[in-house]
Amino acid sequence: MAAVSHIEASEVALGQSPPNVFCFYVNLAAMSNGPLKNGPEELLPALDKCTHLIYQDTQISKAFEIQSLRPDIDTEIGLDLYRKITDLKNQFPKLKILISISSAENLEGQQEIHRCVYMQKDVKIESIEKSCVDQTVENLRRSLNMVLGLHENSLQEKLVNSVELFLRKHNFDGVNLAWVFPPNANKPDKIKTSATPPPSVVDPDPEKSRIGFGKLVDLMSNRLRPANLLTTVMVIPHVDFHVYYDIPTLNRAADLIIMESHDFPSPSSKYDFVDQSDKKLHYFLEKGADASKIIITADSYGSWSLIKKSDLEDSPNKPKQAPGGIVFYFEVCEQLKALADPSQHSKKFLDKLIFVLGDKYFKEAPNSAPGANNPSVPKQLKDEYAIWLAYEDVQAVAYKTSYAKQSGLAGIALNVLSFDDARGICSGVKYPLLQTIATSWK
Repeated sequence: MAAVSHIEASEVALGQSPPNVFCFYVNLAAMSNGPLKNGPEELLPALDKCTHLIYQDTQISKAFEIQSLRPDIDTEIGLDLYRKITDLKNQFPKLKILISISSAENLEGQQEIHRCVYMQKDVKIESIEKSCVDQTVENLRRSLNMVLGLHENSLQEKLVNSVELFLRKHNFDGVNLAWVFPPNANKPDKIKTSATPPPSVVDPDPEKSRIGFGKLVDLMSNRLRPANLLTTVMVIPHVDFHVYYDIPTLNRAADLIIMESHDFPSPSSKYDFVDQSDKKLHYFLEKGADASKIIITADSYGSWSLIKKSDLEDSPNKPKQAPGGIVFYFEVCEQLKALADPSQHSKKFLDKLIFVLGDKYFKEAPNSAPGANNPSVPKQLKDEYAIWLAYEDVQAVAYKTSYAKQSGLAGIALNVLSFDDARGICSGVKYPLLQTIATSWK
């Protein structure tokens, strides 16, 4: 049913484990059901391979202090997950656990998406797109005020003070700054298209924001480093890396720089994302970043799009824009297993596509009839359509890990743990992507 594409990778012989393996963890996974459930118990097979665990996410409060997004999950009034996760250091004493601050994304919208993903609720693609486009104006303005230098000293000091207290209270070993900047007011063509409404907040002075963010990282590091607490910075794909990162300052102040590298090419891409990821790394190195401070991500999620087969044949690398969404590695590996052995076929991904796209792209499967155990008529894509996938498999992850080693980088991050095949359904190996990272540093 699918036209499958993945990052090409050469065979990589098994090697050692990277010196730094960052593992991203999303708190909502602890409340999920089925294969996405990823609480403390499910994490145990992974943590001997992780040197660092990054707990996502927190936000900046109205008082400009670090604040839980979901106290009902994170704190003692609910699931008490902060304590349960940091207590894992008793079993894995070498593990460092950091808290991540997501500064200015649409936190309410992103939480709704994550809630639907992790609780496995049905969400139409239009709802996901709306949630992704909408931005929480108040959060954007808070982060913008902080980096633009409006009351800079008091706001940045308040955040840094609160972070230090937060880390000590909850037994975290550091903070990860995953800063999102509003669109650049000087590039209206980049922030307004016929497909999206104009943004609610724009950045009037990107240069000042760049300097201000560098000062915040410097201030945070100066406060935390004497206490042996870490400060890491996340370089996010859709942030203009030419504008917003004061690379010499980040290189000096941050303990490590994590460069997200899940820039998959897709039917709706306006430029070659994979090429952009490579350019981003080389740009950081050219501007003075030490390779030994940079970590790149391997990723357990990719993207899917519905395409016409005729478009794929005409231009296999640049199919036309089409509806699509996120695909998880465990979903992909299940589908590939089904292609090899139809008796292992799983309807979960197909059911997801049917709900998101609607019936008009599907037809009854040939020679099908409702049965006693399956009253619904089996469906399949109409002949003129295919599902386009971009994802990373174990071979691609091995290639990335080897590339990081050969480039003198500090290590690899897996983003995120719960989208890997945590239960070993596909190959019998739990967390196969993470396992690949742990054996491919060569």
